[in-house]
Amino acid sequence: MSAQLTDDSTKLVYGPHTVKFTSESMIKNNLDDRYSHPDTTVYLFEKYDIVDRMNRSFQSLGFLGSPLFDLSYGLPEEPGQLFGFSAYDKYWRSIDDIKYYDTKSPFMDVSVTLGGQRRSKIDFAYSRNVNEHWNLGFDLNRITADKQIGAEALGDRSVESASFDIYTHYENEEKPYAVTFSYTSLKHQVADIGGVLVAENATRADYFQYSTSDTQLDDAQTIDQRNRIHVYHQYKLGSGFQLYHQADVTNQSYSFTDFSTDDIGDKYANYYPQFLLNTDTTQERAYYRSVVNEAGLKGDIKGAFYRFYAKRRVLSYDYKEALEVRRGENYVGTYLRFDWKNKFAVIGNGELSDVGAYQLKGQLKSTLLSVSYTSMRSLPSFIVESYSGNHHEWDNTFKPTFSNHLEGSLLLKWLGIEVKPMLRIKTVNNLIYFNSDQEPAQVNGALLMNQAGGSLAFNFFRTNADEHFRVENQAHVTQVSGAERSVVRLPALLYSGRLFWRGLWFQSAVPVEVGADVYVRTSYMGNQYSPVINQFYLQNDLNLDAYTAVDAFINMKIRSLRATFKWTHVNQRANDGYFATPFYPGQKAIFDFSVTWLFFD
Repeated sequence: MSAQLTDDSTKLVYGPHTVKFTSESMIKNNLDDRYSHPDTTVYLFEKYDIVDRMNRSFQSLGFLGSPLFDLSYGLPEEPGQLFGFSAYDKYWRSIDDIKYYDTKSPFMDVSVTLGGQRRSKIDFAYSRNVNEHWNLGFDLNRITADKQIGAEALGDRSVESASFDIYTHYENEEKPYAVTFSYTSLKHQVADIGGVLVAENATRADYFQYSTSDTQLDDAQTIDQRNRIHVYHQYKLGSGFQLYHQADVTNQSYSFTDFSTDDIGDKYANYYPQFLLNTDTTQERAYYRSVVNEAGLKGDIKGAFYRFYAKRRVLSYDYKEALEVRRGENYVGTYLRFDWKNKFAVIGNGELSDVGAYQLKGQLKSTLLSVSYTSMRSLPSFIVESYSGNHHEWDNTFKPTFSNHLEGSLLLKWLGIEVKPMLRIKTVNNLIYFNSDQEPAQVNGALLMNQAGGSLAFNFFRTNADEHFRVENQAHVTQVSGAERSVVRLPALLYSGRLFWRGLWFQSAVPVEVGADVYVRTSYMGNQYSPVINQFYLQNDLNLDAYTAVDAFINMKIRSLRATFKWTHVNQRANDGYFATPFYPGQKAIFDFSVTWLFFD
């Protein structure tokens, strides 16, 4: 960190070049180039929704703030036991999502999205240096959206989400001690409609009436509420040796309520698998708490970085009154990295627990080739082992899931053309999933998932250095084989493309991008969603047809202000659409406006 800047006239001069930020993993792993400057470009600025930013590689319910399911069947965040109520994880700020700034002056980042159908997204960040070594700040985030399906009136909300974090960071290169601290909270509230309700002889148009549609649930609601206290600090012992300690206390609760289940003779008997406690009201709650302490030794020796550590996780799980499960997990681990002139890096890390869980990762990165391998033996989550509520009850003993992921890609550039072929091979033994009875089950054997694809990008019709057309493509195909392969539900092809013109308007003073995002998905028997247990489960009633969705956009920048005008699903036809999840239509054609303004003093 450094002090304020002045020019020759003693006037303060601040901007993107005087603001920089880092993340905790960059500090923890002693990366030299750990600071970045705020993004001020208009590139990809129209992708304000998290599902679009991930190129729709997650299954959603078709609305802003909906639960999500990973179509790549990725690995859990760690091998130890987790809560399992994870469909809203992407709206939760992880430790590395917290940005630690060096601002030299007060800095604000204000983003506002005003969408059709009373959809909005607000992100506010404020940070400032107390002095040249100490920074503090906070972030506010809010999502609201009216119901797309079965709305009764204006203000009939499908989503109300609010998150908040406050943080501080102290680091002085001349002193041996550095510390980061953050407190993070989230309350994500969703009105659960259960999907569109149609008659047995329904036509395709009946599924896409949106606000006038009947819904399977009328008065159901889920709330995912979380908070975390986190601290990391390190002390330099001498050349090549540092001690560090990290502590986290995380709380999460998930609740589901429906006060209208008394009408079981009509539609609820078809939605809820059974009634175990009460037929007119459902009130479910599960609670999770984790306390994690990690301590270790790290340092740099002759161009190589090492970190050795021990970790203790203390976990508790409570899914009904007077019943609590408490467990502890102990780990030893290491992280090793070798860099060569920012052109070549080899990274390896792994950890092993006293309860049989482990993870092992290796990466090779260069300007041409990138290869990674991960092996993990992960424990079953709490929810799949035991649960008791009004509609579900089980007590299981599952084997750990054993996974191996191998991925490789090449980056080839020739005459302005960028080609990046990719191959991904995954083997999963003892996969745990939710079957068509909405109950956890386990595959007795191995599954193999092969994915091939990559990206292709190039410019054309170039008139000068600042103006040209550009096309970007990214796609992969997936093939699944092995034991019980029918339990893995994902499209054979996922494609995302971007065609746009990049140039300058208004006497070359305003950078712009004008174009369209294209998303393609082949048909597949996608998983259904149960809000009661926050899980996507197998279904065999409705096939999700193939679809192509096109979003048109105009992005522009005026000094420190960026704006986008976006027409989502511009190619939708009347009384038609596509399903994001069975009985949940994808986002209908709608217009959005989004703006971000950076303030540097």
